[in-house]
Amino acid sequence: MKAKYNLSKIALLFSFLFCSGQINAQCPNNNVQYGSSSAPTTVGVTVILSYCLYGGEYRYVYNMQAGSVYSFETCGDYSFDTQLSVYDAVTGAAVAYNDDYCGLQSKVQFTSNGNPVRVLIDRWPCGNQSSCMWLKATRVTGAPAVNPCNSIADLKCGTTGTFSLSGSGAWNPPSGPWGTPGEEQVYEFTAALTGSHSIAVTNSGYYVDLFIKTGSCSSSGWIYLDDIFSSGTSTVNLTAGVTYYLLIDDENTSASSGTVSITCPCIPPPGGIDGSFNYSGPFTISGTTVGACDDCSVRPSEDRIYEVNISCAGSYTFTTCGGASWDTYLYLATGACSGSLIALNDDACGLQSSVSAFLTPGAYYIHIEGWSA
Repeated sequence: MKAKYNLSKIALLFSFLFCSGQINAQCPNNNVQYGSSSAPTTVGVTVILSYCLYGGEYRYVYNMQAGSVYSFETCGDYSFDTQLSVYDAVTGAAVAYNDDYCGLQSKVQFTSNGNPVRVLIDRWPCGNQSSCMWLKATRVTGAPAVNPCNSIADLKCGTTGTFSLSGSGAWNPPSGPWGTPGEEQVYEFTAALTGSHSIAVTNSGYYVDLFIKTGSCSSSGWIYLDDIFSSGTSTVNLTAGVTYYLLIDDENTSASSGTVSITCPCIPPPGGIDGSFNYSGPFTISGTTVGACDDCSVRPSEDRIYEVNISCAGSYTFTTCGGASWDTYLYLATGACSGSLIALNDDACGLQSSVSAFLTPGAYYIHIEGWSA
């Protein structure tokens, strides 16, 4: 009789443990969908996804942000004893489970991988219930800040980089006079020439700050240059062969977008002369000022300077009439950006130019510029 009693006791204990394992495990992913909702976007704000989910139904929740922590709960409602189970809607993997977090109601919390989820409501133990239960959701934390060094954009002379910033950033360089809690964008630039470089930034949104550093990309060592609301240009002296990093850092977490470009020192042609010609009869010089330097200070624009060697005395005309589609400016001198001025003209034929002079044998320099930069 004693042995039989002990056997019954052991059988009862095993039965209890088996049932306990069932009711505390994730409920099966076999509920019926009732509606869908976008995940909350504002950190710390709780929203109600549904005012009426039955036991045995699930809510499909999308727009989950990878790295953010979310919670789902039935706390505050009392219709029935709930269990919450969460499954990855893409892989089907179990994500989270809870029973009785707040009295007979439940709450789950987990870090999202970015996939949508199924949030199941069951009546304990994993059953159906034809009574309304609300489902609330909270974005507990935002996604962790991304290291800006992981997405460096390359900049070259004359090219334009872009940025589109929104949300919290990872850095707040102490060298700047303003706080920069917003997102960042880093650019890499290797100087080909030693000299003055202009960094131009355009911005749409709130202020962004511009920083520069050498060495390697990291959160420290940034030198503040400027804060830009709509546009700004910073001039810095850079050394040939050195790699520089530029940082655009937003002064707030609202959206900002814009561009970054670098104007590099111009390499003038040898002697400042773009070409040399011997006059033996009328001829045409074809060229462009695009990519040229502003060698001479007569006009604030890029220029081309051509040497023309005259062997016979006589009257000579230099003209862009019919040969240019832009507003030209011509001047003739005895030196390249130097010497004596012989003639100059603007708008002899519409926006084009023409100069004429009696020249004796020798070398002369015709300068072609734009009227404006």
